[in-house]
Amino acid sequence: MKQLNLPDLLLVVPRSASNDALGTFFDFLGYVIELGKPLPDGDTLDRTADERLPVHYVPSPLDSSKKVWRVELR
Repeated sequence: MKQLNLPDLLLVVPRSASNDALGTFFDFLGYVIELGKPLPDGDTLDRTADERLPVHYVPSPLDSSKKVWRVELR
């Protein structure tokens, strides 16, 4: 995402949802790429009409000097 001047995504997934994780990961990235800017902290992503997943910015687990947007699947 660095090439697009957008932050990387940290998707936290329980084992029970691991089958959906890859598709969801790319759906979220595609949405932000189309939007052309980072989502605001506290904004939500909706996978369904009833599911709203909040976006939070946290230090990257790979480089704590950089921020990533974190979304947790339930």
